[in-house]
Amino acid sequence: YTRQCAELVDDRIHQIRLQGGPSETHKVAILAALSIADEYFQARDGLARQRVELGERVAGIAEKLEASLAD
Repeated sequence: YTRQCAELVDDRIHQIRLQGGPSETHKVAILAALSIADEYFQARDGLARQRVELGERVAGIAEKLEASLAD
């Protein structure tokens, strides 16, 4: 797991350097950390939206099921 985490950071640092990012190692590391944090927050927010949508769909299906059973 630690190796996978390190590979992710190394890959992100490599991507930033390929894009012509700063040459100072600490600045590249900070940009990599910010990039990974942004990706994490975007994924977390997307998952939260999907949970809300799923909950709404389940509630709709439950209402339809209850209505059909009441008939």
